[in-house]
Amino acid sequence: MEKISCPICGGDGFDLLFKAQDNICHIDGEFDIVKCEKCSLIITNPRPDKEEINRYYPKEYQCYNLNHSRTELVVKLRRFLGRFTDLFYSETIILPLEETTPIILEIGCGGGNFLYEYSRLNPQHKIIGSDFNLEVIKALKKQNLDVFQSDLTSIALETGHVDCVYGWMVLEHVHDINKALGEIGRVLKKQGKFIFSIPNAASWEFKLFRGDCYSNHVPNHLYHFTPKTIKQLLKKNGFRIERILYQKTLRDAVESFRLVCARKKYYRLESVLSWNLVLFVLTYPLAFVLSIFHKSSRMTIIAKKYD
Repeated sequence: MEKISCPICGGDGFDLLFKAQDNICHIDGEFDIVKCEKCSLIITNPRPDKEEINRYYPKEYQCYNLNHSRTELVVKLRRFLGRFTDLFYSETIILPLEETTPIILEIGCGGGNFLYEYSRLNPQHKIIGSDFNLEVIKALKKQNLDVFQSDLTSIALETGHVDCVYGWMVLEHVHDINKALGEIGRVLKKQGKFIFSIPNAASWEFKLFRGDCYSNHVPNHLYHFTPKTIKQLLKKNGFRIERILYQKTLRDAVESFRLVCARKKYYRLESVLSWNLVLFVLTYPLAFVLSIFHKSSRMTIIAKKYD
């Protein structure tokens, strides 16, 4: 375990908010969720170091699975609805680009779902993927995908090579976050954009469920950003936020309630709370309203390098 200073302001003073456990893979351990006294960044501290964290990414880790059928469904949805897709499917977005043959990088590509989706929708674009897990990279290469291993402290691409960088629920996992943002900025072209999603620690789910909040995902999530703190971190590393999109989903609330039921041994109630299409449809109106008031549990950030 390692204890760190605040990556935004360098402060060493933290207030304990609550303790949490691994609610995703259910690996033993209890972790402190603390808030910086100076800039209010919320982090997991102390945290597993780069070697220790590997045990919290087992082979069955959900992000390592390529789901062809689900990805094909998303492709069909995007083709049918076009830009209106983002009203209903807000987990990922694809930004229109003026370049005819842009170069795209996805960091933390995992099982390759977005790589597959993007290449199906934009076969004329060049998309490259990176992930820290070597076994995942080997599996993706067998599918003829252009990928490489990286923990983002060094990205094996030329300076100013990439038009757009995507990262879906990745930044909160990165140990050396300032180095990572520096490398992302380096490989981006002038005016290049960084589009990524992160959990929202200013959401009502985070405040209500605390240690049972599904999006905490400790210790894999090393940081728990709010709109304020992600803006501070990006500004420090040469980015400015163009837009924050608050995702229209109550999945984290449902999964958090399910965790509470499991802890209290309400197994029958837990069994009917599995996230599915029916729950998505039923909860969408409320999710839509919450997104309007910026209270969603997930954010998508569109950021741009400073001119």
